[in-house]
Amino acid sequence: MGRQLFPPDVEEYLHKICLNAILRAIESGAFKPPEERTNLELLQLSDS
Repeated sequence: MGRQLFPPDVEEYLHKICLNAILRAIESGAFKPPEERTNLELLQLSDS
């Protein structure tokens, strides 16, 4: 991606909050890698 949509400090902040959210989801068990999801779960995700 050649375009920079945000200033570097904002981009760094967004990366940090996304990373923290992902790590919290993994830690709490809310995140399942795609290969562990059932077909029903995948269908529900695609509808939302």
